Amino acid sequence: MAFLQFTEGASQPPTASSIPKQLLPNIVDGLASIKPHGDFAFIPKSYTSYSEGYRRVAYRDLASAVNLAAWLLTEKLGQNAERQVLAHVGANDIGYPIYTLACVKAGHTLVSLSPRNTKEDHAALLEITRFKYVLTPAPPYSPTVHTILEGASQKPEIIHVPTTFELLERQSSHFPYPKTFASAKDEPLVMVHTSGTTGTPKLITWTHAYAAAYSAWAQEPPPPGCENTVNFLRKSRCFTPFPFFHAGAMFITLMDSLVNQKTNVIPLAGVPPTAQGIVEALKLVDIDVLNLPAPFAEQISKSDEMLNSVTKSISMVTYGGGDVSEACVNAWISRGVNIAGFNGSTETSPYPLIRPLEGWKPADVKYIQLHPVVNMKFRPTAITDMFGATLVRNSDERTIQPVFHLFPELMEYRTKDLFSPHPTDPGLWLYRGRADDMINAASGLMSNPIKSEQHISRRPDVAAALMVGSGRYQMLLLVEPADDTVSREEFVERIWPAVGEANEMYPEDCRIARSHVLVTDPEVPLRRAGKGTVQRAPSLDLYKERIDRFYEEAGDGKVGGNGSVEPYKVHLAMKQ
Repeated sequence: MAFLQFTEGASQPPTASSIPKQLLPNIVDGLASIKPHGDFAFIPKSYTSYSEGYRRVAYRDLASAVNLAAWLLTEKLGQNAERQVLAHVGANDIGYPIYTLACVKAGHTLVSLSPRNTKEDHAALLEITRFKYVLTPAPPYSPTVHTILEGASQKPEIIHVPTTFELLERQSSHFPYPKTFASAKDEPLVMVHTSGTTGTPKLITWTHAYAAAYSAWAQEPPPPGCENTVNFLRKSRCFTPFPFFHAGAMFITLMDSLVNQKTNVIPLAGVPPTAQGIVEALKLVDIDVLNLPAPFAEQISKSDEMLNSVTKSISMVTYGGGDVSEACVNAWISRGVNIAGFNGSTETSPYPLIRPLEGWKPADVKYIQLHPVVNMKFRPTAITDMFGATLVRNSDERTIQPVFHLFPELMEYRTKDLFSPHPTDPGLWLYRGRADDMINAASGLMSNPIKSEQHISRRPDVAAALMVGSGRYQMLLLVEPADDTVSREEFVERIWPAVGEANEMYPEDCRIARSHVLVTDPEVPLRRAGKGTVQRAPSLDLYKERIDRFYEEAGDGKVGGNGSVEPYKVHLAMKQ
């Protein structure tokens, strides 16, 4: 096998064995036993500055922190207490995987909550999970804790727990975990929620069987002439700025890092990650792979200075949580760095991908080739050249896809992701967006806004762009400036060449007229998910009244060939 495995069901730390599926707490204790000095992570010594450098966290440190947290939870909630759902709100660091595994050992389940949730989001998740306790460090409390309490009809109890640094400063005795995979596979590992990109966050409970299925995917042998892209990550040192409360970070820092013995290098825990912060971090510690949210991959690629700095030592950059532009991909490739996108969701997990042994042709880098074990079927949609991706349950119980551990009653799972086939290679597919993203114009024409949004957002003075127009004859561009000190008129003047170029990608009925550019209010930024991507549905809901009013004032006519709108007289309808 490609990864270490351990005995289970004993009160002592596990020893190496050959059990095909395992529980993550056993893997942690096992690694601490046979590879105590192996690197689990490198974390900044300070919450807010890189000036103090990084500290190393070995497997024995991780196991000790998990055991200490489990003992503390047992002390607070009682030995053999009824299983509780425990919300965790802490610094953006490895405390999330630590408390996830500590809750499992202590017989409870952690629910990870995003600080970007509204109080209504938190209230909805509280209603579903019925969590009675919030694990968080001693006051002052974070804004997230206050938001949870404000939205709760029944206030959860606050349990003060040590910070990650405090857990790592102490050595703990082993906390026995005598469960076996067979007995615990259907028990919860952790509760996470979707990012809310297309609406209200949905709660997902990953079981141990789900985690094992995800880990097993990566171990499937590739077809002849191919290699698994996960090979780039095995035993590598990876910088990961995904927020730890997000499912993406759970996959990377909890499952991938343990199963593939990958070392996590993380950013500052006390300030939001930024592209410039990534540049600063990489000056202090050597890494092999950059695991980036798509917005960061895009932002760094726009700056020659940042790109030159971060590509000095890395061999690969991966991106997820969204798509990137072709210009972004080309910028990374031009620096001699491999780049690969990972697709998937909180429900499905990232899909195992393969690539030819000789590597991709540069023109094909944005395409993905799924491992046959994924068993994805691409079915025609109403949109020309776009196919809906549907997972079909494998008949072999050994290779059942993770999503069917969440929904065991299903034989198929429609992902709502849209792909287009490669023009000459039938095994390659290009991600085109979500079915929820498509714009259904009043003319009956379906339009994919992603290309236009990506092209316009490539400009450094654009923070985000959304095309709007479902049920309308005329498309509208909702755009957020990177600098809100520039006047609206000057901003539109600057970005219009990029909008014009984007228009060339679409038929006339789907083009943006100069009169239909709505600049966001600096005091009302577009909603973003924890991974940094713009939440389309919540953002459009946020601006619904302004969009409706804009159409009332600017009109909803037909776009002429010169970019004018007919038959209405148009004007800018922006807040001055």
